[in-house]
Amino acid sequence: MDTDLLDCVQRAIEAADFDRVPVLINEYGAHVREQLRSTGDCAERERIAGEALEELRGLLILARVIRSHLSRHLQTAQAPLRYAQSHAGVYTWRMEG
Repeated sequence: MDTDLLDCVQRAIEAADFDRVPVLINEYGAHVREQLRSTGDCAERERIAGEALEELRGLLILARVIRSHLSRHLQTAQAPLRYAQSHAGVYTWRMEG
């Protein structure tokens, strides 16, 4: 597997660079597809696909952890604003998605 590319994906997730992550994941997918096309051995193809699946599962877990931490930081940052808004009643903002 292309460990340099996986390292780039992991660093992008850790840096919360979520614009870059899909591009890197697509590159990784293209790399895996190329590896699968280049081998005719069924056992080798199974090994390649299995390794890719495990790597992607690990990255998904990492992304979920980072997302959870970012969500918590956002909630913490919003608390004073919500308190101030409840008294002022003038300014509001909402994030969707």
